[in-house]
Amino acid sequence: MDNINSNLNQVMDNLQDLGRTWATHGLTVGKSALNAGAETLKTTADFLETMSERLARQSPAADPAPAEELDSEVELEVEAEPDPEAEA
Repeated sequence: MDNINSNLNQVMDNLQDLGRTWATHGLTVGKSALNAGAETLKTTADFLETMSERLARQSPAADPAPAEELDSEVELEVEAEPDPEAEA
């Protein structure tokens, strides 16, 4: 009977460890996703600020800005965190 209880306790401990491992993995992936989203939002906010400044510099009587100035491309530079699954 002691052997059965010992095995049962070991199974329960293993299940708890497995649950903790999955929870940690999920939180790490969630953090990575939120960081990537935050970087994207910051880049977008910076672009909107730039456009606002360009529009503010233009007076109603002034000639419109050259098309190439307003149509400039914005490059997103988002550094992804390492994939925890790739390390395992």
